[in-house]
Amino acid sequence: MEKLILSIADLSIAVRAEKHLEVFLSPLTTLFSGFINNASEPAAFLNLSFDHLNTYPNFKDIPVNLLTGECRESKELINQIGKAYPISKDSIVVGYLNGCLAYNGSSNEACLLLFRSHDQNNFVATLHKMLFIFISFVLGERRRFMVHGAGIGEIHGGGGFLFLGGSGAGKTTVAGFAGMDAVLSDDAPVIGKEDGIYYIYSSPFSQVNLFDERSSDYFRKKAQLRKLLFLNKADEIAVTPRERHFALTEILTSHVHSFDLMDRHLRIGAFNFCHDLCYSIPAYDLYFQENNKFWDTLN
Repeated sequence: MEKLILSIADLSIAVRAEKHLEVFLSPLTTLFSGFINNASEPAAFLNLSFDHLNTYPNFKDIPVNLLTGECRESKELINQIGKAYPISKDSIVVGYLNGCLAYNGSSNEACLLLFRSHDQNNFVATLHKMLFIFISFVLGERRRFMVHGAGIGEIHGGGGFLFLGGSGAGKTTVAGFAGMDAVLSDDAPVIGKEDGIYYIYSSPFSQVNLFDERSSDYFRKKAQLRKLLFLNKADEIAVTPRERHFALTEILTSHVHSFDLMDRHLRIGAFNFCHDLCYSIPAYDLYFQENNKFWDTLN
């Protein structure tokens, strides 16, 4: 059994595969540089398998909950993965490209079945996305959540900032002006709470400098969260307070990664965490131009 251990937000996750499937793990060593920690003891496991006997129609590039669907191919895949992993009505089963992920809440273990299709086969992209989803689940069990935002660490003495916005809002632009050492992630930083203090943790899921070599202990980087900033491109720079319930609504519905795939237990946990977050950390709307002058308004 081959094993690759990742460390994210103080949680170690192992991807396990039979010897003949180690080819699927090799690309992860580049994608997850700075987050590989094979000396740690895993707290959660993603077991990888491959159906080499059958072909199935591949899924679209949007993850879908298979237990809510009725297509025949989904039932065949669920039956196939069920031979290696117990599935019930309370399980989460996700389809994406050439893979099917099954996860039982609070089990700390999931199974990913990769399969061939008659169309294009995207095994690395499937594994990368499914691992992302599984990490979202196991972090959520520990009340830590990956969010669609840019997490920036200590810069200009202002503490840690979480910049939030949809695609094109400017998260990667903001990260580019912060400098590589300050960027915890510009796509999926982790937020969590330790001893009453909220932190942003680094994550390998990023867009800026994705293939740059990171230090071997990049997974240890974190910063105390000081402000939530919702991005708005504008002609003039301005920072205006945002009401807490509006901040909560947007974070929960638009920025918690994999929220729509979570079961009821995880969703309740996400709601409670985000509620407390928004009533503890001040939130603002940041109107900014595409330059670094906005930093002066945040200190």
